[in-house]
Amino acid sequence: MPSSYASLLNRVLPCLLVSVLLASFAHAQDVVRYAPKGRGTAEQDLQGLIEGEGPAGIQIKTREKVVLVPANDIVMVQYKHPDILSVDFRAATDRINQAMVASGPQMAEKLKQARDAADKLADKAGSAIPVARYAAWQVALSRYAEAKANNKEAEALSLLDRAATATRGGWEEVQALRLLAEQQQLIGQNNLPTLERWAKIPGLPADATAKIANRIVLAKIREGKASQMAIELVPSASRDPAKAALLAVARTVEGPFDAAKFKQARMALATLSLLVEPGPGQADPALISGCLVVLGKYLLAQMKPEEALWQLVRVEAQFPQEKADVAESLQFLTTLYDSQLKNPRRAEECADRLRSREFSGVIQPKK
Repeated sequence: MPSSYASLLNRVLPCLLVSVLLASFAHAQDVVRYAPKGRGTAEQDLQGLIEGEGPAGIQIKTREKVVLVPANDIVMVQYKHPDILSVDFRAATDRINQAMVASGPQMAEKLKQARDAADKLADKAGSAIPVARYAAWQVALSRYAEAKANNKEAEALSLLDRAATATRGGWEEVQALRLLAEQQQLIGQNNLPTLERWAKIPGLPADATAKIANRIVLAKIREGKASQMAIELVPSASRDPAKAALLAVARTVEGPFDAAKFKQARMALATLSLLVEPGPGQADPALISGCLVVLGKYLLAQMKPEEALWQLVRVEAQFPQEKADVAESLQFLTTLYDSQLKNPRRAEECADRLRSREFSGVIQPKK
């Protein structure tokens, strides 16, 4: 063997071995795909070893550190499993996402692909509890997509309710109840029992528990209990911006219109909006959008349509991820854009969006 060739091999072989080892290591890793909710952040993959999971989320050890991915941020999980290929985990998520937005002639085929991909995971999961629980959630999501596509709203809600029970103890339970609460609100059902069920999940982090508690207060304000909530919120409002905003909103909507109270509510929500950033202890975007909807509906009832318009426009423009609140806002904007801004084209755009599959099941505004 020529010395030059031997020298080349001596240089190249170590690099090849390192590449093989790295590829083998990557294949042997778990993968968690996540996207922080409501922050406009692109999806990211974490590769490493899953050390634990539960209602708080998934704890994964990467090369650099141990990361806890919150339950509601998880998009896809690829577990190490002897009988399931990595592409099968990814395919299940991708097919379900495609089915959720499909329409026209391709919808039936997309729904079938989603069902088949999820069933494949379930068939091969075996006795590995985290994988079996994840597969059950994917199966539920595929059936949910099918029910929504066929306008079977009651069945869709039932599927989510059963999925929350089937995945109890896992991060999937949190996602199931969050989606159930959102869909109930979307079609005009009382979601307070679901929120209370969500709040009782053992093992939730303190930050998540606090945010759910705030959503429960908001739901009670929606249900006409503003005066009661205003009394209960007083002790904590001085040290918690979220509670201060809820208190200001409750005081505004509990009686006849008062300009000073309304101004206080707007200022409190503006302060809260400044805290909508990633990280524990920050504001919940869903709380702000929900408060804006409550104010908008109240102002309409008080015959102040122009002020109502600007509250509801903020929901559509600033909180597009909060589907239920956006849908409720759009129902009023279909007329307010025309009556207040003399913009019938924009009003019709809102109506068209409401009729799209994005908001299937929503009670349509009257003509």
